[in-house]
Amino acid sequence: MRSLRKQPTEIIMRINWIHETPELLQAAASVKARYPLSVADAWIAAAAEMTHSTLVHKDPESANVEAVQEVLPLKAKKQVEAGGMKSA
Repeated sequence: MRSLRKQPTEIIMRINWIHETPELLQAAASVKARYPLSVADAWIAAAAEMTHSTLVHKDPESANVEAVQEVLPLKAKKQVEAGGMKSA
């Protein structure tokens, strides 16, 4: 019988820690002023812009940010009905 489990996929990512700086604060404030983002999302977008990195997200509000982006597909939300769970 064939196994139904997915085979592992190897993903290699380089992670660089970005610490707060006055320049990042200014860039995040500028992003926040231009786009309807949360403060946290503005920091993330500003860090992506400053480091010339790809902004990977699922948030439709981040779609207008001037940065290289990779948008991940959103999963359908499940709604609760009287008869149980139902996909939207």
